[in-house]
Amino acid sequence: MLGLGTGITYGNAIGGWSPESVARPPTLWFRRNSGIISSESGDGTSYSPVRSSEIGNLSDEDKIEQWTGQGGTALNFRQETPADMPRFETDTADLGALAFPQAAKFMDLQEAGGSTTTVNFTGQFTMLVHCRPTDLSAARALLGDTDTEFLRFGGGGAELENTIRMKIDNNAVNFTNGSANFTTSEYVSIMVTRDENNLCKLFVYSNTHSSTASGLEWGGETTQAGTVSISNLGSQADDSNNFQGFIATVVVWAAALEAEDRTFAFEYARQRP
Repeated sequence: MLGLGTGITYGNAIGGWSPESVARPPTLWFRRNSGIISSESGDGTSYSPVRSSEIGNLSDEDKIEQWTGQGGTALNFRQETPADMPRFETDTADLGALAFPQAAKFMDLQEAGGSTTTVNFTGQFTMLVHCRPTDLSAARALLGDTDTEFLRFGGGGAELENTIRMKIDNNAVNFTNGSANFTTSEYVSIMVTRDENNLCKLFVYSNTHSSTASGLEWGGETTQAGTVSISNLGSQADDSNNFQGFIATVVVWAAALEAEDRTFAFEYARQRP
């Protein structure tokens, strides 16, 4: 098995691995500095034609209209309202990530033709988000659909910096680490999986939290059946518990990744195209 320390990369693949190497190809696949489209600058200047990461002409604070899905995926994250669009980031540490700077930005999941859509998972799944929160003073959602379906930083009460909460059919699944906290100073990969027996686990990988190359298991394991739905990025439901910080990679599979694929996935999330 190839470990995280090898640094072997081939374009979008690590040692020949990519998110499409998993038995079930990804349903959602978004990567930093890839497929990003802007039609307006931070000060409101319109771009015609639009600017994109592929052309390489994006500027700092450009308003991101679309984050285009990678590979064979046919879904995009979009936001039609300029005030609600995340921003493009050019600072070295966050280059190519989407900035959600005011906890007031989010994106809707849309089909290629422009219709808003929802993806549902009734069985196995893996959700991977590589991000850096910049404010954890309140719950911050990464992926969501409604107040009963979401993935976020923060459980209930004071469990904000050490808990990831997922809601499945309005049932809260909390992953709490009593001896470690998430911080606003580093990128972290958050990966939640559910296997064929509906057993849900959370794995975390960062410079701080890296007990093995396949991630640190964070909190307890919980059995929870039900449907998981995703229709937006950066909020729980539109404009609730909005994320504040940077999101660089999002990949979701209808499969539970085992340790070897988790190792590759964490390495992939940390790479820059």
